Amino acid sequence: MSRFSPTFQQRYVINFKYWGGGAGADANAPIFVYLGAEGPLDGDISIIDFLTDNAARFNALLVYIEHRYYGKSIPFGSREEALKNASTLGYFNSAQAITDYAEILLYIKETIMKSWAEIEKARWCLEKNEAEFTL
Repeated sequence: MSRFSPTFQQRYVINFKYWGGGAGADANAPIFVYLGAEGPLDGDISIIDFLTDNAARFNALLVYIEHRYYGKSIPFGSREEALKNASTLGYFNSAQAITDYAEILLYIKETIMKSWAEIEKARWCLEKNEAEFTL
């Protein structure tokens, strides 16, 4: 994912349930992010109650990002290949992980949130029988 390392598929989960108070998209709402621990993302989502508790209060979008080299977010194709030597292990550090997180959040803000907000705007215009709207 990072610009400083080979590309790979990094897993993340987005929860829209509380975004905009459950009424739909709100591009100005906060994003609450869980930065993956040293393990797969699978078990983490169900035990991070403070994020969901506060997301409802702040109408936040929730994002959970798996840490590189864990779970399904493995560079170099396989865990064995990723951990085999100093060259591939050199990408297993906090600077790379933080860059991954930043790139995913920028992607979400620039694409998903913008697209969703435009869809909501169009839906609102249609519901109000407004003839003009721009996507």
